[in-house]
Amino acid sequence: MNIESEIFTKIRRISGRRVIANLRSNIKRYEQRYEISSDKMLNMVSSGQIREIAEILRWLQDYHVLQLLNTTIQSKKVIDT
Repeated sequence: MNIESEIFTKIRRISGRRVIANLRSNIKRYEQRYEISSDKMLNMVSSGQIREIAEILRWLQDYHVLQLLNTTIQSKKVIDT
């Protein structure tokens, strides 16, 4: 790997860590505001117990993206080992 490639890899890792940190922060704020876990909120929206308002949709979107990122990271760790 050349130096330029290493630099871009490090930048992507830093950017990815910032994205993950921001998503976690957003999700934590929603969970505290609504006093419910993201899993429970997702189940309640899916079952029709709670109406899908814009804020809840943003919350669940952040939650979904974080799950995808975590899955991707875990898959990469397995492949790299």
